Amino acid sequence: MEYPIVNGLDFNVFNSPEESIYYSHCLRYLVFDRLNAAQNVVEFGSGDGVPVVSAIKKSNFQGLVTGFEVNPVASEKARDLIAACGLQDRYEVIHGSFFDEASFRSEDILISDPPFLPAKTNRIMDPLLWGGNDGSDIYLRLIERGYDTLMLMIASYSNPLKILSAAFDSEYVVQDFLVSPMTIGEYSREKPVWERLMEMKHAGEAFYSSTHFLLAGVVLGRNPARASMAEALTNVLTAIR
Repeated sequence: MEYPIVNGLDFNVFNSPEESIYYSHCLRYLVFDRLNAAQNVVEFGSGDGVPVVSAIKKSNFQGLVTGFEVNPVASEKARDLIAACGLQDRYEVIHGSFFDEASFRSEDILISDPPFLPAKTNRIMDPLLWGGNDGSDIYLRLIERGYDTLMLMIASYSNPLKILSAAFDSEYVVQDFLVSPMTIGEYSREKPVWERLMEMKHAGEAFYSSTHFLLAGVVLGRNPARASMAEALTNVLTAIR
C-alpha cells in the first residue's frame, strides 16, 4: 500500500477496525452518555476521526470535542468526515501537537487512545505509534497535564502498573472502566516491538498472550468521594501472564 508524502515524510494513517470500534464504544458509554450538555472534551490523537464521529452519532452528546492530530493526512481525513456528517458544531480536529497547542482548562475532559507500542527507539513501521521504551511515555505526559477527568485507553502490555501508579500519585481514582481483548497484529509483532514486549513480560511489566492483549477504557477522576475501582482494574489488566 502506498501512502501520501507530505514535506518529504511518508504518513501512514493507522487503521485498526477492532481498536477503533472499541475506542468508540468506550467513548459513548464512559464519556458522551454521561456528560452535561455544557461540558467540553479535548482529544489527544484524533487519527482519522472515525471513533469520535461514530460515538457522537450514537449518543446525545451536545458539547464540543476539540481534537489534535500531528499526522496531516489523518487530520485532513478527519475534517472531511466531520463535514460529511454535518458535525462541525460537535467535533473539530486541529492539525498540530496537543502538547504545544491545546489550551488547558482543568474542567474539560481529556480523552485519548494514545500511542502505546513499546520499543527501544521509534524506528518501527509507524513511528507515530511509538509509546516510548515501555509504551507508557504518552500516558504519563497526559496524566501530568492535570485535567480533572481523563478517559484513557490503557494497554495491558504497555506497563499498565506504572501508568496507574502515576495516576494515583497525581491523586486520581479509577471511577469506571471497560475492558476487552485485542488481537496482537503486525505492528506489535514487528521485531523491535516484539523483542521489547518479551523483555517486559519477563520483568512483569507487560501482560499478554501469544495472540491477544487487553485494552481498557479507563475513567480517571479527581473525586475522592467516589470509591476507586483500582484493585479490580489492576487484577484484570494483569490477568494474562
